[in-house]
Amino acid sequence: MRLSTLTSKMIVAAGMLGVTAASAVAAPRTDVSQLSCDQAQSLIVQRGAAVVTTGPRTYKRFVSDARFCDAGDHYLHPAFTPTADKRSCYIGYTCENWNYYFNERD
Repeated sequence: MRLSTLTSKMIVAAGMLGVTAASAVAAPRTDVSQLSCDQAQSLIVQRGAAVVTTGPRTYKRFVSDARFCDAGDHYLHPAFTPTADKRSCYIGYTCENWNYYFNERD
């Protein structure tokens, strides 16, 4: 009886590990160059923030507002990217560090 209890626990542990590993696999990024401008804008608004594919080998993180920026990023920079129907679609913002733009340089 003890062997079957130990075996059961091992099976449960292995199953939990499998679920954890599966949830850690990243979902494929949405390719905004395949979406209309309206669809790309809606994607960012619905998710609040998203890392999306912007070209064959490029990606970028866009946000809908400052709530989705890290604590040190205080500057929202308007962001534009190509979509299926526009060469330059306003998609939302990128989060930038204020000091990056306004730091005194010697």
